[in-house]
Amino acid sequence: MNPTVIAGLSATILLLPILGSALCGFLGVPLGRRFVNWVGTVSIGLAFAAVLVLLALLLHAPQGHQSSTVVLWNWLSLGAGSNLGVSVNVTVDALSVWMLLVITGVGFLIHVYSVGYMEHDPGVARFFSYMNFFIFAMALLVLAANMVILIIGWAGVALASYLLIGFWHDRRSAAVAARKAMITQVIGDVALVLAAFLIFVNLGTAPYCPPGAHCPAAAGGAQHLHTLNLPQIFAHASSLGPNSPTLTIICILIAIGAFAKSAQFPLHTWLPDAMEGPTPVSALIHAATMVTAGVYLIARFHPLFDLAPVAAGMVASVGMGTSIMAGFIALSQTDIKRVIAYSTMSQIGLMIFAVGIGAYAAGLYHLMIHAFFKALLFLAAGNVIHTMHDEQDIRQMGGLQARMRITAWSFLVGSLALGGFLFGGMFSKEDLLGFGTVNGPAAPALYIVGVAVNVLTGLYAFRLYGVTFTGEPRSDLARHAHEARRVMLIPVVILAALAAVAGWVLQWPVTIAGFRPAFVDAFLNPVFHTAVSGPIAHEPGAGLAGIGFVIGTGLSVIGIAVALRIWVRRDLDAPAWFRGPILGWLPRLSFHKLYIDELYDALLVRPGYALARVLRRTVEPEVMDGWVRGVTGVATDFSAGIRSVQTGLIRDYASIMVFFAVAFTVALIIAAGLVH
Repeated sequence: MNPTVIAGLSATILLLPILGSALCGFLGVPLGRRFVNWVGTVSIGLAFAAVLVLLALLLHAPQGHQSSTVVLWNWLSLGAGSNLGVSVNVTVDALSVWMLLVITGVGFLIHVYSVGYMEHDPGVARFFSYMNFFIFAMALLVLAANMVILIIGWAGVALASYLLIGFWHDRRSAAVAARKAMITQVIGDVALVLAAFLIFVNLGTAPYCPPGAHCPAAAGGAQHLHTLNLPQIFAHASSLGPNSPTLTIICILIAIGAFAKSAQFPLHTWLPDAMEGPTPVSALIHAATMVTAGVYLIARFHPLFDLAPVAAGMVASVGMGTSIMAGFIALSQTDIKRVIAYSTMSQIGLMIFAVGIGAYAAGLYHLMIHAFFKALLFLAAGNVIHTMHDEQDIRQMGGLQARMRITAWSFLVGSLALGGFLFGGMFSKEDLLGFGTVNGPAAPALYIVGVAVNVLTGLYAFRLYGVTFTGEPRSDLARHAHEARRVMLIPVVILAALAAVAGWVLQWPVTIAGFRPAFVDAFLNPVFHTAVSGPIAHEPGAGLAGIGFVIGTGLSVIGIAVALRIWVRRDLDAPAWFRGPILGWLPRLSFHKLYIDELYDALLVRPGYALARVLRRTVEPEVMDGWVRGVTGVATDFSAGIRSVQTGLIRDYASIMVFFAVAFTVALIIAAGLVH
């Protein structure tokens, strides 16, 4: 691939969103809503077109040349004397292009949807400015070939998330949710920066030759420069050796950063609260893009994780644990967006599990399919919320299928894809779970947990569909509901089509030997197979994969069928033992989100408030105020003494001058005598 063309396209993908953000932010208010709508959406549409060109170049590149790293400019090049070099360089390969297709493609549809959703909001210019900035930061994150630039993109994504979650900042709940999201993500950011320091010290050495000098590396003439370029880091990864404690610590720190961004246990509590932002924000950030950044991060650093099996096993275990925890909580939530948020957390957990066991292509396959159907569910839910005048409690809905037919059918497609039956999720979810039969910690124990998640997914997905769209309206708002505008329906229908057919297209031809997606494997696996690290996950055998596919899909169907009977046909009550004293606590535990927020409040928030009260009542008045009063008293006494000298009488001032003149003369005589 031509480096000049790659650099130009990469720069275009980065510049278009940031330019759109600046134009909307600075000119949006004076030029009006129409200007903002066009600039905010067209900038992302053009960026998506540039990504499609990159995809075409990548598909037509000769074998072995499907990856290109180019330097856009040298930011810090301080030479060998300072041992530091940072360049703004980007990597275009199958992994970065795969992510960019989701970021700009799904992002463009969500921007189009936002034109209708934000039609009456006075802050539309600020909204599109923030949304465009988020696309820029996410693109910078996935294109970065230098860890410093990656961290800048990582922090930019967190900033955009904070701004968009707290977009309606006049609501206290939105401001608190934005603050909670930022604080939680900063924990992960600190871990990632610590990992960067360790990488810089242990893996960042590269040959350096000053410009104009002849110092061939073979002759030992090259000096050494410390750099954080990812290709250099990966090339040196094997120097630490497999199971290296340093490498394990680095990978654990990277994983903590991924857990915070992707809302994995125990750094997951910010995501449900983030639903305080506008629904397009939830679709873009908390379903399709930002929360998948953790999956991307682990996949990008796979040469390190392949050499650190302890850290990789921890990643897989946390992912699967989060998946079943979030699925259990989703069963009893009543906020339509929070149910989808916990669903997102659960599905991201499956992706984290996949990359943790080395099934990188399978995890990224589910990432793309999930982006389609989860963005669809959020936008369809946005249609419901919009017509219900911002009501989000599903207990106030019901009967919307007859009033919002297109939205209801689209939501049904998304629910089937999420539940793993007929549509995309059926292939991608069973594909990544199949690797768990032969890979990962305690295989196939985590696979068994994973297929149990299928039952939970079918239950909460169709509970949400049944309560929201079927039956009779439960409120006047539901009785007067109507279909959304065309500008909001078109993106929803397109996403429904993608959720319905993308799995079949990417899977084709469906082979009995492993049910593996031929195109996805051919496109993504070269990124991982050509690594300098150890082997990636082994594929399950054809027979095992086929059995796993049947079992997983069957359990998904069971979950869907039970949900349909309870919440659609409503002819199946919960068993008496589930309502009794033995297991009756389970629904309460689910509704209260396992009391994790309450636990954090008791362990972290209340002690902080208690300490603040003690400091306010004792330390501040007695120590801090006393210290200030003491300084004030000294200054007051000193000024009082000086003030007493200021009599206003000439004889007093003359006497003082004579006194000090005599004292100065005596001091000079004494000093001269000491010198001699």
